[in-house]
Amino acid sequence: MNYDKYIYWNMKSIQIRHAGINDCDGVIDMIKELAIFQNFGSSEITNTSNILIRDGFGSGEKWFQIFVAEANKKENEEEKMLVGFVLFFRSYSSWNGRILRIDDIYVKPEFRGNGVGTKLLKEVAKEAIKENCVRIHWNVLDWNENAKKFYEKCGAKVESDWQMWVLKGESLQNFVKS
Repeated sequence: MNYDKYIYWNMKSIQIRHAGINDCDGVIDMIKELAIFQNFGSSEITNTSNILIRDGFGSGEKWFQIFVAEANKKENEEEKMLVGFVLFFRSYSSWNGRILRIDDIYVKPEFRGNGVGTKLLKEVAKEAIKENCVRIHWNVLDWNENAKKFYEKCGAKVESDWQMWVLKGESLQNFVKS
């Protein structure tokens, strides 16, 4: 299928909505696309749609929320395609209180530059306000200048005094055993 945005997809029809179980395969596909874009490769992704369903839509605690961006086909409004997503979750600051943390925000390359990312980020901002959060946090790869410009345009600022540290995999296991 040709995804040429101007010929086949109605850019004015893009809707932002909460993801559902039926969106999980499409979200996983976009997570893999994002990993490739970030030069990590899709083989780094161990998450699956079943895990997303369990952790975000199952009967237990919801570990995250997802908003998806969806476009309608011009000739057939019933035919839709996911063109972006934002995955976020609740966090907490001992200094300030409630925070929302964005893990990933992604818009398919052929749909960038049309306000899709702004719409996704605004939905998270609305959620933050609704939940009385003091801020939203996310990370950006240092080489991703387009993302930095986008976030600056939205009013975000870099907190350059802080570094993100990670304990994972074998290091995590070894630390627990030590």
